Amino acid sequence: MKLTFENSLLLVILFAALILRLLFAFNTPNWQAPDEYPHYFVIKHLAVTGEYPISNPKFPYYEAYQPPLYYFIGAGIYLLVTDLDSPSPDLFQEFDPDTLTTPKNPALIILRLFSVLLGMLTIFIIYKTSFLVFNSEIKSALLVLAIVSTLPTFIVNNASVTNDALANFIGALIIWQIYLPETSKRNLLIGLFLGLGILTKANLYPLSLLIVFSFWIQKRNLMGSIKSVYPIFLIASALSLWFFIWNYTRYGSIIAISPGVPKYFSIFEITLSDIWHSFRNYNWSFWAAAGRIYQINLSPVLYLIIFLPVSFIAFIGVIKTLLNRTYTSISSNNITIIFFAVIVMMLSSLYFSLMSVEHSSWGKYVYPALTPFIILLVNGVNQIMGRTKSITFLSTFVVTQIGISFYLLSQLIQFN
Repeated sequence: MKLTFENSLLLVILFAALILRLLFAFNTPNWQAPDEYPHYFVIKHLAVTGEYPISNPKFPYYEAYQPPLYYFIGAGIYLLVTDLDSPSPDLFQEFDPDTLTTPKNPALIILRLFSVLLGMLTIFIIYKTSFLVFNSEIKSALLVLAIVSTLPTFIVNNASVTNDALANFIGALIIWQIYLPETSKRNLLIGLFLGLGILTKANLYPLSLLIVFSFWIQKRNLMGSIKSVYPIFLIASALSLWFFIWNYTRYGSIIAISPGVPKYFSIFEITLSDIWHSFRNYNWSFWAAAGRIYQINLSPVLYLIIFLPVSFIAFIGVIKTLLNRTYTSISSNNITIIFFAVIVMMLSSLYFSLMSVEHSSWGKYVYPALTPFIILLVNGVNQIMGRTKSITFLSTFVVTQIGISFYLLSQLIQFN
């Protein structure tokens, strides 16, 4: 790689991304990342007993319904570091995750470092995809990379024990492949990644719709699209069909999401207040939140004065793009696919939240499709401000995100 200014900046951003994630991985008290102990519990249960726990709403069993791929890999890592698992609760005793937070558990940190690795691979794939979508326009691709690398909640997510780390990586891989020229090898990889995604987390399922839509947009031929998509879903089904049979034998349902947790089964039971609650939670948790139950966040005023203007400018820019058919360096087909990905992931995330009585709407649910979200943001700001002012504005936003990340980390450290 030739060492140009842009390439040097790429390395600086990646280095900063790594440092931020390592700081959170090493300094977050034990179990004080979102749902960290329930995920750790599934890994440890599988490694120690050789059996997958049965999911139920009782803590810490409520994550055990999740597809197993991440936990199988995690259990393999745990078996290598079992002797380092201290302090750690007994598997079969009640445990308050606000206890045993110190001293640092080395086994927990090693599993967090696995998430850091996946997070770094994810942001690099997001950069490669952005470079493709922006037609090799490196400045816009670097802005996407910088925003993703410093997005506070995404950093938290990348530095904790969670299946999100693998789901985000696989989601980024699928979207990257969608934008590459079609070949038999590419289609094979999309099918492979989709199958692995199904075995990782349910929030990757909507990417199936994105795959179908992208082939139709790129080909504008229904039969040609079906012919290309059919082998992809055949490969994905061959990899993942056993999981749905496994679900049925364990829970009596082929798609068992949070079994035992009350859910709404009619959209007519949902109120406007429910919709507002879910949408509000989705927004603040997408940008900046930390802690075991996202209890560490910012004042509502800060979300309004920092993140709302950026979102609003980007939204107006997207509307301008769609109305004027001006895509800067992004092709018409690509912007259409990006827009579809954002809509599908947002709607599926909100649907999941609204079906849950607790309306646990978390922005991380759309992180497997973070690539189109941030590309759309950068392109929208470019449309409104122009390239030069956009770089200054978004660079300032990146520095602000870094400051917020350090604030969240300082609040986590105080928990000790």
